[in-house]
Amino acid sequence: MEKSNIFAYAELQKLILNLESPGSPLKKLIISQAAYFHILEPKYFSEPLAPRWESIRERMGYSEAQTGQLLRSTVQAKMELLSEKECREITAKIKEIFEEIKAEL
Repeated sequence: MEKSNIFAYAELQKLILNLESPGSPLKKLIISQAAYFHILEPKYFSEPLAPRWESIRERMGYSEAQTGQLLRSTVQAKMELLSEKECREITAKIKEIFEEIKAEL
């Protein structure tokens, strides 16, 4: 089995740290970190983790066709529809994937 890329590990670690910023609503934090969902392509993840990462990106409204400000606007629009509980679930899934990458490496 092919392991996830060290790049995915490093970038997910940064993303998680940014999502744990105290004093900001989680929804706003996720929106502000939209670029991570663009740069972290599924190809950087092992075979079992790639579809799970893609699922998170799709849940947030990510699209391969969009970049820059358009991507952030799309993610923001999608995130506005999600509850705080759903945002916590997304964050928990990101953390799970990170822990599995850590175990792979």
